[in-house]
Amino acid sequence: MNNEHVIYAYAFDKLNIQNFSKKEICENGLIIKFIDFNSFEPLNNANGVIIPQGIFETFSSHKMFNGFINVEVSISKNMLLKRAHEIYNLIESGGWVCFLVSEIIDEVGSERYRKNVYNTDLCKQILNTIGVNERKNIDGVPYLSSKTDEFRAFVKQYGIGKTIFKLSNKKDGFNILITSGTSVFGFEAYLKLYFLPVQIVNFNTKDVINLVKIISLAINDYRQKREIAYPKWFSELSFKEEEELKNKLNELAEEELQINRKLEKYSKYKAILTTSGELLRKIIIDIFVDFFNFNIDSKDKFKEDFKILGKDTNPIVFCEVKGTKKGIKREHINQVDSHRERSGYGINKKGILIINNEMAISGCKERFDTSITEEQVKHARKMNVLIIRTIDLINYLILQQDNINRSDQFLDILKNNVGWLKVSETGIETIN
Repeated sequence: MNNEHVIYAYAFDKLNIQNFSKKEICENGLIIKFIDFNSFEPLNNANGVIIPQGIFETFSSHKMFNGFINVEVSISKNMLLKRAHEIYNLIESGGWVCFLVSEIIDEVGSERYRKNVYNTDLCKQILNTIGVNERKNIDGVPYLSSKTDEFRAFVKQYGIGKTIFKLSNKKDGFNILITSGTSVFGFEAYLKLYFLPVQIVNFNTKDVINLVKIISLAINDYRQKREIAYPKWFSELSFKEEEELKNKLNELAEEELQINRKLEKYSKYKAILTTSGELLRKIIIDIFVDFFNFNIDSKDKFKEDFKILGKDTNPIVFCEVKGTKKGIKREHINQVDSHRERSGYGINKKGILIINNEMAISGCKERFDTSITEEQVKHARKMNVLIIRTIDLINYLILQQDNINRSDQFLDILKNNVGWLKVSETGIETIN
């Protein structure tokens, strides 16, 4: 470990601390800085971070007409996502994070209005990730004791437990730090994640500074005694199998990279079910180029259109891409014709409407069960337009993924059909 460590005490400005004023602390090679909740400073710039549990969630309750209590939870979603990303990067780079745990709330409300709020705070999300899914709150103030010397001073001054963790099935990588009888109130995982019981009530600036100082020194001391040092000069020694294993890891890493790229490609294909506008257009063009090997003219003249070109570079079909939270309307078909006309083509040039309709509907089956009215199908036939919903296009890709002639066959469908190309998981149907 380095001689000097930077530790962030994050979001203490969200707590009810009397006359709170930030102050940088330097002690025993540690530099402790207070970072506000909305600060632009990335948390992974530090070596360690201390975070009060519950800062990303706010609970409010009101009595309903039938006498039941309804509890609502509001979440600072954008900040939660940002800080979670930074914390995962911090842990990945060898840093640590300590959550100051008061009362973890996993359910709110009463009887039929009971809600699960199992994932509304960063502390809860990380506990869920490492499999500590069982926790319960208690009343009263249990007597806590430290299982290690490093956290004894912390427990004596600030240890108040409100949440019990069940770690009976945890072995490798988990160490119990603070208990009351057989109940676990504090633990660490993998020398990177620390969960310590604290009840911050009637604290002032002096209390907070002392708290973060004691915790920082305790964790630093704890880690130093338990980490194995691997100095650079170790590399001067090498076992034969060690080199073979390193080479194998490099090969596997390259293979993993290639696999991830392929998986990312298929995820991107499926994103046509959730995107709209220019992003949807770009993904459709990528599919037509990568999957069908089509020659595309994608000049962004009217934003939502592009053309499939023949071998002579002349346009074969004119394509329009749309995304809508509603159903398919006459105006969508008319816009194909309008853009086609403004591009210098008449009704004789085949028009294709690729539309992500009913975007508010979740689920593949539910999306497939949406329909196009007979009136719109007839209008598409009249306007020499073939409608393809994005769910139909995805199903077509799945059906044709092993077909070496898929490009020619799909182009033949596009050129010679009007109305609606409906594609289920088992077959293709043209409705006109």
